[in-house]
Amino acid sequence: MGAPIPPKATQRIRLGSLHEIRAELARVYRDARARRLPMEDATKLTYILVHLARVTDQATVEAEMCEMEDALRKGAPNGLEHKA
Repeated sequence: MGAPIPPKATQRIRLGSLHEIRAELARVYRDARARRLPMEDATKLTYILVHLARVTDQATVEAEMCEMEDALRKGAPNGLEHKA
């Protein structure tokens, strides 16, 4: 088992969107391919990032569904009205 991955004190990695998570996954991949990051550490980070991406995606879908439900309850003023 490798040594713990030290956090970079000078740089905070933004992981608030799928785009940012994808960019971090790409960075981990490039670092592992270039042997700047041990493969077992890259595997662990990738596992965490993939799960973070899933949760982020689910939260986004849930928020969008809540917005649509609210719009429908309020009479759908933004063109979301039910068309029979």
